[in-house]
Amino acid sequence: VSQPAPLTGMLPWAISAGDGRAVVVEALGAGNLAPALAREIEAAVGAGVLVAITTCTLTNGVHPSYRGDGGNAELVDAGAIGARTLTSAKTSLLLSALLAAAPGTGFGADLARRFREALDILAVPAS
Repeated sequence: VSQPAPLTGMLPWAISAGDGRAVVVEALGAGNLAPALAREIEAAVGAGVLVAITTCTLTNGVHPSYRGDGGNAELVDAGAIGARTLTSAKTSLLLSALLAAAPGTGFGADLARRFREALDILAVPAS
């Protein structure tokens, strides 16, 4: 039985497939990922990419409660933003709207600030 390919290298591919300003990562449970992907997220945030973390679960949302390697608390400490209870599709739509509202801008801290403000304005509950 062959093993699946490691996740290393997936995030750079996803970012390059878009415009390089933001990426939505669908995690497990409360927003936890494989340690290798967590390191890629830290590097992407350091390069000015907004990384929004969502969950594949149908209830609750992402919550920075686990501090282990790849845990959501570690991802948030690295600069990723939990999308609270938004699904991956809704998070992608929200980021697309924010980027379209201000073409040519929206890199790094500015986009992160606008994303957090939009979550608050839309009253997206924290999990």
